[in-house]
Amino acid sequence: MICVIDQRRQAERGQVCQPCRAGLARTLRELGEAYAALGTPEVPEPGADPVSAVLPAGHTRAAAGAAPVSGSREAPVPVSVDLVDLTAHARAGAVRDARHDQIGGLSVASVLDQWVRDWRSHPTCPGEHLPAATVPALLRWLADRADWAADVHPAVDEWVGEMRALLQRCRRAAGDIPDRPELLDGVPCSCDVVGALYRDHASRWTAECAACGRLWDDDEYQRWVKMLAAGVEAA
Repeated sequence: MICVIDQRRQAERGQVCQPCRAGLARTLRELGEAYAALGTPEVPEPGADPVSAVLPAGHTRAAAGAAPVSGSREAPVPVSVDLVDLTAHARAGAVRDARHDQIGGLSVASVLDQWVRDWRSHPTCPGEHLPAATVPALLRWLADRADWAADVHPAVDEWVGEMRALLQRCRRAAGDIPDRPELLDGVPCSCDVVGALYRDHASRWTAECAACGRLWDDDEYQRWVKMLAAGVEAA
């Protein structure tokens, strides 16, 4: 069958091709690293204004691209709403105000916890226990069962999409994602157009072509670059 994630390659077993299957562990590992880079801002009490949350005393994350600065209880440093959302404790839904309008997005822990419970409800999922509702524990639980999900979970493609979206949110909150796409200068696309390949850091694809619309995952792009380099060296 065709891989349910990339919708192009043949899945050697189960429903996910080997390149996408190998990418599951990498995505979870990078999500853990990106989450750790956010630090641990104080989570406001229910009903509190999330904008007024402050980072704990000590080194705090400054604005994107800036060096860490020291904070204190006497001079709290405000953090972005998205940063507070991302690092909040696991909960059933996003923070809502008195009128029940949603404020912000679900935290990393909340999204992971929901997927853990979803997988655990599947009759063939290995392991019956629920992990601690912390991001490291939830990521380990999912990583240990990612291969199983790639074989049989009916919504593994949706799960992968949410994990990638969380990763991009964390990287953007940490200031690690440029606002504009990066031009892959000097690398022609397979359609032979030079200057059309670019990398959108908010996208799951490593490279995209503005001319023909081709999407390149990391493995395909790396092979393409190596082939081009080999051709230049031979010439």
